[in-house]
Amino acid sequence: MPEIKCERSPRPNAWEYALAGLALVVCFGLRIAYIYHYRFDSDEPQHLHVVWEWLQGGIAYRNFFDNHVPLFHLLSAPILKLTGERADALLWMRLWQLPVFASSLFLTHRISSLLFSKRVALWSAVFLGLYPYYFFPTIEFRPDNLWGLTWLAALWVALSGGLGLKRSFAVGLILGLDFSFSMKTSLLLASGMLAVIGSFVALPKLRATSPRVIVATVATGLAGLLVVPAALLLYFSSQGALQSLYQCVIKHNLVAASTTGHARWIQILSVIPVFGGLWWCARRIAKASHDETVATRRVLVFLIAGTFLTLLHGFWGIITRQDFIPNDPLLVLLVTPLIFEGARRLSGKFSRADVAVPSLVFIPVLLVVGVVWILLGRSLRLKETQGQIRYVSEVLSLTGPHDYVMDFKGEAIFRHRPYYYVLEPMTRMHIKSGTIVDDIPQRMIDTKTCVALAVTHRHSARTENFIRSNYLQVSQVRVAGRFVEPSADGAFVFDIKVSVAYVLMDRNGLVSGKLDGTQTTGTCTLSAGSHRFEPARKIGGKLAVFLEPAWKKGFSPFYPVPFEKFESEF
Repeated sequence: MPEIKCERSPRPNAWEYALAGLALVVCFGLRIAYIYHYRFDSDEPQHLHVVWEWLQGGIAYRNFFDNHVPLFHLLSAPILKLTGERADALLWMRLWQLPVFASSLFLTHRISSLLFSKRVALWSAVFLGLYPYYFFPTIEFRPDNLWGLTWLAALWVALSGGLGLKRSFAVGLILGLDFSFSMKTSLLLASGMLAVIGSFVALPKLRATSPRVIVATVATGLAGLLVVPAALLLYFSSQGALQSLYQCVIKHNLVAASTTGHARWIQILSVIPVFGGLWWCARRIAKASHDETVATRRVLVFLIAGTFLTLLHGFWGIITRQDFIPNDPLLVLLVTPLIFEGARRLSGKFSRADVAVPSLVFIPVLLVVGVVWILLGRSLRLKETQGQIRYVSEVLSLTGPHDYVMDFKGEAIFRHRPYYYVLEPMTRMHIKSGTIVDDIPQRMIDTKTCVALAVTHRHSARTENFIRSNYLQVSQVRVAGRFVEPSADGAFVFDIKVSVAYVLMDRNGLVSGKLDGTQTTGTCTLSAGSHRFEPARKIGGKLAVFLEPAWKKGFSPFYPVPFEKFESEF
């Protein structure tokens, strides 16, 4: 990592502080706007549904499915309790991610100041805030934001001084919190351990450390690491949910990392030259740094960032954008001094003693590029959150608190699902392999589920056919019912799977007549099985057997409202 030779004064001047302040105002203004406009990811309602289930008195894993560790949801429960069951609850839950984002920028600044100058630290935080691949994922309501923040906190504490026993315990304690936000901390911990080993190899000073000191430091850190996870495990054990926790959080997720045989050996062998390249770069960084303490910090952060990317791409089963959240701040703070050094070399003799050239030219250009990149990445003219909000609003209108709703991952948020598992990629892998039974149709029948998400593409062919045959789309939802064609004698013969209250209607409204030999005005409760309806008047076309509560709310299967796409995987 080059020295920042262009900085005759390592402190930002007043003009830079003003520009940075303006950039942060723009950054947070854009974030607030995108909270209301940026599309919801399918994970967001899933997480909020889990929070709601906790508030209903259930115990995660035992009473409802979740394949994440629980601390994020437990911390979010009081906020949802204050927000209440409202269709736009996800927007409010996104708002509380703002202080998490601000804290991440602050910690990036603090870590960068330990490695470089105050000027580099200032602009590292600003550049991170306007980096689109960090900006958008951190808007979302997800545990990855606290996962990334806690990781930065652990690094800051570790780099702030010598690793005595107190500091080691504190770092371990923070990493234990990190594990309680996401099991992906295992990847961060592996990166950290390999980076420490690489640092010992690259830096002769570290090799002189006493083995006794190393053992004591590691042991103390592990003791701190176990505190929070152990407390959570004891709680779930006391609730009889420990085995369920293992099945959901560990066993369920391992299917994504099931590469075996030759493919796994190819992965292992392919990372060896990458690690060699990282170690070579670490040696160059150490030689370029004149201060041994600063050199150690730079080498360690560089190796952590590089090792994390290597392990993620080499061994992780399913890679998503949010997996990079804890590593993006490290990459940005490592790249920022290179920008300053590049500006110094380009500017040459035109650099003035009191003002660094990057603050005059390169920084404003980069800020504009970041803002434009964000605006081009997702237009603010598209209010993409409305489909999800409308879906929740319709569910709340059509169902009561004890009714079931069938969707993929809990998009209805405030209603129980008839099927235990969420239908995300790992569940579908399990269903395909036969380790999880797809009995969704029977579960919908048993729980008298009357409302389902309108789209059905993530279901198996059998389940999709069941929903399309027994539920009618009216908007963002499908409700129990079906269209029936007349038989030769003008009667309508049909089967019912879900036994609830229906109406018999055509385009003109309710149709009276004889249902199974008994006179009806068009409203009835149908039992499961076959039925015969003889209308009192001629029906021009199909008859709709339609969920009565939906009819009372003004929905019609003959005039459905167009479905509005509302999540990234549709």
